Amino acid sequence: MNDRIPPEDLLLQAVKERSIPAIDELLRLNVDINSEGLIGLTPLLVAAMNNDAEMIEWLIVHGADVDYHRSRPPLVGGPATALAMAAASNAVEAMETLLRHKAEVDLPYKDNGMTALMYAAEKNAKEAAERLIDAGADLEARTYGMFGGPKKTALSVAAINSAKEVVKLLLNRNVDAKPLRKARKEIPAGMVKWLKAKGVL
Repeated sequence: MNDRIPPEDLLLQAVKERSIPAIDELLRLNVDINSEGLIGLTPLLVAAMNNDAEMIEWLIVHGADVDYHRSRPPLVGGPATALAMAAASNAVEAMETLLRHKAEVDLPYKDNGMTALMYAAEKNAKEAAERLIDAGADLEARTYGMFGGPKKTALSVAAINSAKEVVKLLLNRNVDAKPLRKARKEIPAGMVKWLKAKGVL
């Protein structure tokens, strides 16, 4: 083992490289399968980000918590659960595996209330958003309204990020468009014009 690299980061490296022998060795040395590396990632988050369904399956079978939430703010930002990470990455195969293992669809990020569907909306990940909706995602879930700002839904998150494909998807599912008005100041001018043309703003 490399003494200069923390074992948690060696585990992440092994997951990226899909090296089962290296992962096995680290687990035998009592490295926690849910451990977080220096930038706040866990093995399951890395596998989800890489759309590695086989690795996700292996990790869960060997004890990874499908709904594990990062314990500290990640230095790299972004989602805190494997399903949200997969959604943000439009990693549908990873999502299928996580959902089959009963990942909680609407588990919010503790710090801001963002759900997997909101992360898909933020990245205009239409396929991921569709799969989450089919899995029963709450289309009207709201963020916590940080720093006195408006609470956002997946629709307003999509609009703020000019994610037209996800906006169209959500509107076709008859979501409430009223949150767009509260978020209007954050929506780019071009997107405001597009939404007005559709009669939803």
